[in-house]
Amino acid sequence: LTSESIAEAIIFRSEVLASLGTFTSLNAEQLISDAQQADVLLRQGQDLGPLHGIPVALKDNIDATGHATTGGTPALRNNFPKTNAPVTQRLLNAGAIIAGKVNMHELAGGGTTNNPSYLRTRNPYAPDHSPGGSSGGSAVAVSARIVPAALGTDTAGSVCNPAAYCGVTGFR
Repeated sequence: LTSESIAEAIIFRSEVLASLGTFTSLNAEQLISDAQQADVLLRQGQDLGPLHGIPVALKDNIDATGHATTGGTPALRNNFPKTNAPVTQRLLNAGAIIAGKVNMHELAGGGTTNNPSYLRTRNPYAPDHSPGGSSGGSAVAVSARIVPAALGTDTAGSVCNPAAYCGVTGFR
């Protein structure tokens, strides 16, 4: 199993399951490139840490350089941060790679992840039902086995509720 093969599976599953409305952005070329680099380093004996080469999706309100941070609203579609959020940097320092940004309730202001500015995120087990919110994209991405892990943000159950709705575990 290689990081590149995991990245390829993420891209494939995100395309096959696009109707779930999970990703707001996924740069396939960058994801493959980052995964290949992780594989090269590992073959050279360089271990980047406990998450070496593991792709992680980020809720679209968590800054990561090279990725727009829109907060799920069109007003921020060109918001490309100059620095990583501390949590993103910690993931990168542990060897993780960023899979992309996942959908959220617009500006994290609701409990459905029904985002008219992007896509309505659908529950992977009952597509006519809500995956919860506001971190619904994160829960769906993991529950539908698109990514091995995802980060959300939680003020009032925005991680735990979507995780419970989608049959995965969310940690606050």
